Amino acid sequence: MPKNRMSKRADGWYATTYVVNDPVTRKKTRRCFYGKTRADARRKLDEFKRSLDSGAVIDKTSVSTWRDKWLKTYKAGVGYGTRKTYERDVSLIKEAIGTKRVADVKPIDVQGIINSRAGLSASAIHKTAMTLRSIFHAARINGKCLQNPCDSMDIPRGGKGTHKFLDKAIQNLISSTWSGHRFGPAAMFMLYGGLRRGECFFLNLDEHISDNRIHIRGVVHHESNRAVAGRTKSESGERDIPIMKPLAAVIASRSGPLCPSAKGTLMTESAFKRVWESYKSYLELHINAVKSKRWAAKDQLAQWKTIDIQCHDLRHTYCSLLYEMGVSVKSAQEWLVHTDAKMTMEIYTHLSNKQRARDESLIEAYFESDVVENVVERR
Repeated sequence: MPKNRMSKRADGWYATTYVVNDPVTRKKTRRCFYGKTRADARRKLDEFKRSLDSGAVIDKTSVSTWRDKWLKTYKAGVGYGTRKTYERDVSLIKEAIGTKRVADVKPIDVQGIINSRAGLSASAIHKTAMTLRSIFHAARINGKCLQNPCDSMDIPRGGKGTHKFLDKAIQNLISSTWSGHRFGPAAMFMLYGGLRRGECFFLNLDEHISDNRIHIRGVVHHESNRAVAGRTKSESGERDIPIMKPLAAVIASRSGPLCPSAKGTLMTESAFKRVWESYKSYLELHINAVKSKRWAAKDQLAQWKTIDIQCHDLRHTYCSLLYEMGVSVKSAQEWLVHTDAKMTMEIYTHLSNKQRARDESLIEAYFESDVVENVVERR
């Protein structure tokens, strides 16, 4: 339909169009205006032209309505875990500016949302920023607003997250005691295979182990405590991981599901929490060399060693093992299914800096040792 030409539709309404030239993308977007009369359609077109001149858009879509449509349309095919992350972030947006029209959202509004994430990990802040940018980018190209208010957003720096590397003593403890607890085999696959918790719940040793590889083909997530088996977090989540030597004994002595519930079914969220706490208590008894905390002597209780770890720390430590072995960033990224090499590289760089600090301390210690003094005396 030619620009500004008025036509009468089959339903009796009048329609006219206007072509908008986007100064940023240099693309043309056609906007249609309808009215019961020619004058009504013309009035709506004129209002839109005036809105362009004033830098506003005549569109009544609220942020709350648009973010729901965005989630349903643009994120329909993402995995469960990724979708939950998006839902968390869009709920923040709804709470802060949900009642505003998309066209009325200003840079200061989105800056306030991203500022509210300050203090969290850099990864969490980055994900919220990506969600904001994506929502308003889609809004702009769909004519809901003229500009993306996130273009000038200043993102807080954020921390490094709460996950930590387990020291050799804890690694050896897990490796030497895995057979005594029903969560032990899963802990081994997290530590020496880098598997996520949900991947361990999905893994079947009879079906997903062959050719000296672990074949990750699915994941279990939880919906209102119920365990649901499904696709991996992303397409690259389906991968083949080489089997490290410590896993050989686990594979040889086990069959079927790696980490079933006590009834042999998929483990619910509440069941996992119970078994994880039980497993940590089990490790504590071993590291403190007692069969029960009730039977521990007073001096043992006074020097009691606790196991303060998270499930994801095992996978995090797997990355450190790859670094120590000299595995390339590219291979580590593939086996860990990091979104991009930057995430893997950050961990590798952190480990490299720790190694450098250890090396520097060795140099300092050497010149303070008796060895140097003896060499000087002999001279």
